[in-house]
Amino acid sequence: MEDALVQDTAEQNLDPRLKSLAGLLQMERDIRQLHNRDQLKFMICNETHRLVPYDQAIFVVFPVSDSSQHDLQSVKVEAISSMSQVDNDAPLVAWLKSVIKHLIKTGDARNISEIKPDSIPLILRKEWFSWCPGQALWCPLISTSGIIQGGLWLLRKKTWLKSDITILDYLADAYTYSWEALAPQQSWRQVLYAHLSGRIKWFLLLFILLGFIPVRMSVLANAQVVARNPIVISAPMDGVIHEINITPNQEVTKGDVLFTLDDTNIRNKHAVANKALEVADANYLRATQQAFADARSKSELAILKAVLAEKQAEVDYYAEMLKRTQVIAEQSGVVIFDDINDWLGKPVVVGEKVMTLADIHDTWLEIWLPVDDAIALDQGAELRLFLNIDPVRSIKGVIQQTSYEATISPQDILAYRLKATFAADQQPPRLGLKGVAKVYSESVPLFYYIFRRPLAEARRWLGL
Repeated sequence: MEDALVQDTAEQNLDPRLKSLAGLLQMERDIRQLHNRDQLKFMICNETHRLVPYDQAIFVVFPVSDSSQHDLQSVKVEAISSMSQVDNDAPLVAWLKSVIKHLIKTGDARNISEIKPDSIPLILRKEWFSWCPGQALWCPLISTSGIIQGGLWLLRKKTWLKSDITILDYLADAYTYSWEALAPQQSWRQVLYAHLSGRIKWFLLLFILLGFIPVRMSVLANAQVVARNPIVISAPMDGVIHEINITPNQEVTKGDVLFTLDDTNIRNKHAVANKALEVADANYLRATQQAFADARSKSELAILKAVLAEKQAEVDYYAEMLKRTQVIAEQSGVVIFDDINDWLGKPVVVGEKVMTLADIHDTWLEIWLPVDDAIALDQGAELRLFLNIDPVRSIKGVIQQTSYEATISPQDILAYRLKATFAADQQPPRLGLKGVAKVYSESVPLFYYIFRRPLAEARRWLGL
């Protein structure tokens, strides 16, 4: 008993400023322990009186649209001190909402300040003394993002002190933080409706309508100008390349020597075969002369004649092989290969490709369409070729061949090989030029054109 009296006496003797600070801290602690907005509204209108005396408190909220603009038509009075329910159609509430709307329009709603009758329109000022029997103070609740969430309208007969405004300003921050923290969780429908409201809804509708616009399906693929009927020049037999008689991309005529194989071994064999032929021929001649007097020599004539024919065949064989050491052009055209030094002294086997002979005036386009980008293409599909040396202008063409089986392309990717000719009114580009071909197919909706690849990846990933 004695201790309680001592404590009461100590509290009574406490500095009023310290008592206000202690009350403010206790108030803030009580705010943090609230569980919903209803409790917070009650505290704002009724418990604020513990720190700042007033006669009446009215709590007002400002709904905010997605564009961070206040909806003046939705200004609502949420709570009034000493009242369990609020009638938003009551004369006082209707008048106060009009005053608040005026403060929002003029920008005065952003600051805590004492509201005077002369600061509102004349039509509202007429009812001032009916609804404000004293001094009015407006205390806004402003979030950290700068948006006014609402405010507290306070009335009392005494003049508002600077200390009262300081405490209310501090409390307003605590009220704002709790008001946002205790906001009810929205369902997914409410969230979706909130996102679809306003301009976003119209943008989404416009996006959907644009998705139905028909566009021509197209795909890009690497392309190269190649000869239509190239002749592969290969090694006619096993050997070593001794000499390249032309330069890369040189134009040749029919009969020109392209390259020569080393003929040392064949030439030696040819010489040996000639000597053997001469011996066989001498033996046959000797047996023919002795055949009239010697029956044994006469019987060897048939054998020696066969040996002579065999040696002659060997000579003819090596002579033919000597001819084949020189590879000649079978028709006029341009010889295509990389570098002479890549082939000089290099051993080759029969059938190995050494170079290509092509007609530079008879070309078409070879296109490698990756399997992942493949679209439905028929013979006659149009295309545009953008050469690497001139990516601005395009050359028209028409698909002539499409492969049914994908193979490994020169870029080491699985792709379909397409062949296309150039339009009749187009100048065919130079043989060997590369670029990008844009191949067109049938018209499809824009939505499908954009999301074809993502849809294909989604189906592959989901296993549908």
